[in-house]
Amino acid sequence: MPAAAQPVWVQAEQVAILYGNGKVILLANTLNPALVAALLWQWTGTTAIFWMAAVWLLTLARGGLMYAYRKIRPAPAETRRWALLFALGSAASGLVWGAGCYLLFVPGETIAQLVIACVVAGMAAGSIVTLGVWLPAAVAFMTPMLMGQAIVLLLQGDRQYLIMAGMTVLMWAIFTVVTVIYNRSLRRSLTLRLENLSLGERLEQAHLVEIGNQAKTRFFATMSHQLRTPLNAILGFSQILQSEMFGPVGSDQYKDYVRSINDSAQQLLRMIDEVLLLSSIEAGKVQLEDQQMDLREAVKTAVEGLRETAEARGVRLVTDLSDACAVVRADQFAVRQILTNLLLSALNSVPDGGQVSIATSLDQGRRLILKVAHSGSAASPQETAGKAENPAEIEPLVAHKGEQAGFGLSVAKALIEMHGGSLDLDSDKAPHSVAAARFPADRIVAGRGQAKRTPSAPGDDDRKDAGSGNGVRFG
Repeated sequence: MPAAAQPVWVQAEQVAILYGNGKVILLANTLNPALVAALLWQWTGTTAIFWMAAVWLLTLARGGLMYAYRKIRPAPAETRRWALLFALGSAASGLVWGAGCYLLFVPGETIAQLVIACVVAGMAAGSIVTLGVWLPAAVAFMTPMLMGQAIVLLLQGDRQYLIMAGMTVLMWAIFTVVTVIYNRSLRRSLTLRLENLSLGERLEQAHLVEIGNQAKTRFFATMSHQLRTPLNAILGFSQILQSEMFGPVGSDQYKDYVRSINDSAQQLLRMIDEVLLLSSIEAGKVQLEDQQMDLREAVKTAVEGLRETAEARGVRLVTDLSDACAVVRADQFAVRQILTNLLLSALNSVPDGGQVSIATSLDQGRRLILKVAHSGSAASPQETAGKAENPAEIEPLVAHKGEQAGFGLSVAKALIEMHGGSLDLDSDKAPHSVAAARFPADRIVAGRGQAKRTPSAPGDDDRKDAGSGNGVRFG
């Protein structure tokens, strides 16, 4: 439960306890007036009867309020209004009891005066427990009742009555302090109970998450073994058929089928690896091994690994690498996985004959920005709008011609965040779509000057100007 909701919850519990004490309150306000009227009948006559009837009518009204509370069961946000109604009822009851101290006081009759004093003191003491859970209700009841008795005693003028009036005021002060202490203790107890419940809920949720992670890990491990075995066989046999190791396949259409089988198996195997890696990251089983590495070499390796795929579709790969962030501190495997996944996602999104660029730079906060951009997308900006925070929602939209999107961006995002960075996706800037990975400034170890653009071969800039669609560029 949020910290901001705790006071509301505590107040709701206080009011629930207050109304829960209703039976005791109603019983005391029913029996005690009857007892007083019976004992003082011989001195006060019908005055005691009318006073008792007034107390009972007010008690009946308060009983209706308590019944309505139990019937409605108000939400925590509404409890203050119900507490106010209860406090007003307590104040009215205190006023009637205070008036009774004046109306039923019998001068010269010690027994009658003692009856009133004992009942009022008992009612005030009992209110500490029954009404002390909500301080305004307790004070609103005790104050008019005890002050009414003190005023009656002061009006008598005799020394002994003045002393008794002072004792009554002192009793009111002591009872009020005790009520405040009780109220604070109860609030602390309720707050501690809430914290314990919240802690228990968090521990239970953590336990359930751990059980889920363990079950997921076992499932993926089993599925990985069960799927990899037939996939490896499919890959192996399809490669044998492609190489025509044991003789010609025959029809070219068969060769296309074999190539499609091999490509599909490779895509499925890559997806299995991505799912396993992503589940391991979510389960906290992947640990980074930071070391200094040449980012330019890592980009070059990733680009070269995808060059054949890009050339087959006439896609140009271009790099624009800054010497200012050449050496970084990171996990080499993770960085290579990030680079490969971002480039693969871009290749899956760009139309044939398009361009994919990868660039490194520093922002104003000297954070490393690794940006992969491509011209065009299989998805419209309207389709990808609002999905930049969830790569898993974008990947199926931008897959090229039905290719398997996989979980490459999700894996890249998780690995980047493990380095303390972030991944931003922006497909609204047509005709270009950009994936920008940002790494903290403290991961940059060394640089060698300003940003520099390097062609893959002499004259490549001329080929770019000519509009060739099969060039590969890297630093």
